[in-house]
Amino acid sequence: KELAKKGFEELKNVWLQIKELPRLKRFLSAFFIVDLGVQTIVIIAPLFAINVFKMESNELTIIVLIMQFLGIAGAAVFSIMSKKYGNVFGLKGATLVYLLLCAIACVANQKWMVYLIAGLIGFAMGGIQSLFRSTYSKLLPKTKDHASFFSFFDITEKVAIVTGTFIYASVEVIASGMQSGFAERLGVATLALFFFGGLLLLRRLSKFKSLEPTVEDIELI
Repeated sequence: KELAKKGFEELKNVWLQIKELPRLKRFLSAFFIVDLGVQTIVIIAPLFAINVFKMESNELTIIVLIMQFLGIAGAAVFSIMSKKYGNVFGLKGATLVYLLLCAIACVANQKWMVYLIAGLIGFAMGGIQSLFRSTYSKLLPKTKDHASFFSFFDITEKVAIVTGTFIYASVEVIASGMQSGFAERLGVATLALFFFGGLLLLRRLSKFKSLEPTVEDIELI
């Protein structure tokens, strides 16, 4: 009980500090919205393949392998992109890929398109997670208590996962009585709205002029 209380107090202290750092606060907002979609897409991808395209276990194995191999390629591409154009540029690029795959998923009518979607998921995920974490570390204020800040980051990610899956499941339940595959596609379309909102937040982040010197010195554009 005491440990839990101490943990909540530390998180509260971190939040109070974040509120004084406008760019970091805006970054966390963008992270929450985008990661909500990212984590949910990964969770529901196999279910989407099964429910909409009736794919078998051996086909799902291929999908997982595609995501893994393309993830390696994506990590390399977005690493180069971030070094040349900045982290925020790379994050916007990865978010656009997620928007593209959501659009494809909404109109997909052949199995090969599922493999394409899996490849795009792996490619974008390979870069976006490491970019989010590295950008967050660059935006942190001068402090020795990095553990608490990263605990806050991890909790934000967990809340995003729960929120995203809840929203997707709610949309599926509401649309479950409609034609086959419609509920799943509507759920993906809903996630696309979050990616679009996250993209707008990332665009605002790259143009934001902070008065905080430890933030202003970071080159993210």
